[in-house]
Amino acid sequence: MSVLRDHCERVGTDYESIEKSLDIPVLITESRAEVEQVMKWCRWEAETCTEGKSMNAPVGDLAETKQRLILGSVREVIDRIGDYVESGVEYFMFECLDHPSLNTLRLIADEVIPSIR
Repeated sequence: MSVLRDHCERVGTDYESIEKSLDIPVLITESRAEVEQVMKWCRWEAETCTEGKSMNAPVGDLAETKQRLILGSVREVIDRIGDYVESGVEYFMFECLDHPSLNTLRLIADEVIPSIR
């Protein structure tokens, strides 16, 4: 947000008038197998994405991948989203990585959102 604030100051835009949003992949899981599948997908996407535009590619290990995605238990997801809210993000667009399952979406609705408010 500090980069956005600096750009706003430089061009004379009111920082507070901008709606801050985040579009990010998310998976709520306790399963190591699901986490490994996401890592595999991220590697594939990074290799096949044209012009290096992949936002989801892991830099290396799981910890680095978790910096680019919201990935983990309900508690971990609540904490990550809470951090984004504290930094100023107002709106979220989640790409649920377990689609077509509704598990992550249901957990976001039933457990994550009520914990953030």
